[in-house]
Amino acid sequence: MSSTSGALGSGTVERSQMQVEELRQFKSLCDRLLPGLRTQSHLYKLIHVCHRTHTITLSEFGEVIGGATFRLIQASASPCLILEVLLLAVEQRAGVCGRGYGTRIVNYLKRLALTVAQRRGLAAGLIAQVTAACPPVRACIS
Repeated sequence: MSSTSGALGSGTVERSQMQVEELRQFKSLCDRLLPGLRTQSHLYKLIHVCHRTHTITLSEFGEVIGGATFRLIQASASPCLILEVLLLAVEQRAGVCGRGYGTRIVNYLKRLALTVAQRRGLAAGLIAQVTAACPPVRACIS
């Protein structure tokens, strides 16, 4: 798994050619699996333009088979760090489905939220939107 938007700090991070290619592959995967996000370049903006979002990808044999775009939010009301999952996609073809790749991505995001929160001396939480018909799922990570 690789962080393709760089460090989780402030400032702009130069992307390597490999990171740019992984982001391109991840966007292509999301284009196929989440066609509703193509309107008004929403998908492009989430992955490439918004400086508050981060993207991780999961690759196998040089091919991106999954990934997630998320943002970290430090709550002002309480000392808590929230990881909000904006996109999560895993290739839906034979040989990839049912092998736990989505679980690996979510587990990595939970570990990441815990690590960053611990460094900042905060509690950690995770928010994910399952479908448009369901309310957001909130979970405390411990």
